[in-house]
Formats: sequence, C-alpha cells, structure tokens
Amino acid sequence: MKITRTIFIVAALLIGHAWLIGLVGFHYRHVIENEPLKDPHRVLRAEGTNLFLEDGTVIALNPFYREPVTDQLKQANFEVDVERDTDGSCCVLARRRGGWICGTQWAQPIKIPLIVDTVYRNRRQMIGLGSYVVSKGQQDGAASGSQPIRSETNRASSAAGSRR
Repeated sequence: MKITRTIFIVAALLIGHAWLIGLVGFHYRHVIENEPLKDPHRVLRAEGTNLFLEDGTVIALNPFYREPVTDQLKQANFEVDVERDTDGSCCVLARRRGGWICGTQWAQPIKIPLIVDTVYRNRRQMIGLGSYVVSKGQQDGAASGSQPIRSETNRASSAAGSRR
C-alpha cells in the first residue's frame, strides 16, 4: 500500500511539472461548424467598389481596405450580411474562417482529454463600409446616386487618361 501511494504521488508530481512546462495538456478542442451570418445576401458580382446583390440592391463601398473585395467575397462564398445605419450608410460583413495560432493550449505533445474547449470555425468580419446606390431596384435617397457605378473598364480607361 505504501509503495502504491508513493508511485501515485511521484506520478502526480511528474504530470504536474510536465503540465507547468507545457508537455502535458488537459484541454481538447471541439470544433463546431457554424454560420455566423444573421441574414445572408448573395452577391452576384463586384465591379470596382460596387457590390450587386441578388435582390437588386447595389452598394457602393468606400475604397480604403487593403485586401481586394473580390478576394474577401471568394472566401465568404459570395454571401454577405448588410447592416444599415440610420444615416443611410451600411456595414458589409462576410464569413471568415477562424485561424489557428501556434502555441495554443492544444499544442502539447501529450494530451489527457479532460476539459473541452468549444471552438467555432467561422466568424463574421467587416469587409467594407458603404452606402446604398440602388435599393431593391430603386434609387436610394440616402446615396442619391452620388457615387457612380464604376466598372473595371471605366476605371482602367480613366486611370490611363490621368497618366498623360
């Protein structure tokens, strides 16, 4: 009995010290495939800074984001949430995959799965701020058509003309 107790104490001390230095982990992750978008709208196409939605809405985005909108839309499977403000502007949010960071609590070489950590795979992220140019087939009073619908062809020809 004395030997069993001594072995148990030594094993507990070894596991405790291994946990303190990061060799043993007691947490494990449970990944949940989730849908973070509350009211997804399908994007038919993006021309320049304009998004053309399936319901006929056209949103002119402010062009100050580093990553191109088309790349962000591809990652989001061309679905976005649009949150409208009282002043007529809107916030466009898309689904993004959550990234994993090295050095998390799940990165130990020895795992004793005792404590579950629930992790959601997707998250909502803002991809742009803008205003409504056309809202469901009609001109929107908030945008009042102030931002033109620029296509890639028009933008390329105007950029070429400005280099002269």
